[in-house]
Amino acid sequence: MTFEDDLAAAKTAERRTLDVSVDVNGKLYKFRFTQMIGTEYAAETLLHAPNLEVALHREYGYDVHALSRAVAHRCSVLVEGKNERALSAEQWAELFEVLDGGAQGKIANTVFELNEFATAKAVAAARKVLDGSALN
Repeated sequence: MTFEDDLAAAKTAERRTLDVSVDVNGKLYKFRFTQMIGTEYAAETLLHAPNLEVALHREYGYDVHALSRAVAHRCSVLVEGKNERALSAEQWAELFEVLDGGAQGKIANTVFELNEFATAKAVAAARKVLDGSALN
């Protein structure tokens, strides 16, 4: 494939999704998170300054948890049986007020995995193939 072919395929590729279940008032709710458009995610990273005492923040240059709270309403849906519906920014703000730290961490990790870490893993894997150091 040529660069142009790969670019066209990338533009139409389905974005990755991951599900997260959280407890709200003793009941589990499932949220489906979708990888954001790269330019939108990158713009958000600029809005959430890192805490320089946190290694992950120093490495990536932004506050992963603050970013995930800010974008959750834009990259997720509540899954109710076969139906999905988006929550508003206000609903997400209320939800974050009642979620425990573990649930908030799962959401932050999911947003990070979809938009930052999975891409870094793919690049590292591709680099190994290009360098001829991939295991067969």
